[in-house]
Amino acid sequence: MSSPSLRAASNGTGSCAAVHPEVPVRVEYTLTGAGCTLRGPLGALEEWSIAHLSNVSAAQEAYDRAHRPPPPASTERDT
Repeated sequence: MSSPSLRAASNGTGSCAAVHPEVPVRVEYTLTGAGCTLRGPLGALEEWSIAHLSNVSAAQEAYDRAHRPPPPASTERDT
């Protein structure tokens, strides 16, 4: 792969993008060494999310019920 087609994450981001000169253009993203260090913390976040999914869902539903806009005022028409 030529160097112009590989955009290294030199600005401190955790990923690289390899652009393939095809039609349509194909881009492959990979993690850099720095990006790979996020696997542990993100894995822990995933585990926490799975373990607490029902609590989070219940809290979201309660919030949605409490903040639901009132129904529009009904108007009766003579028929």
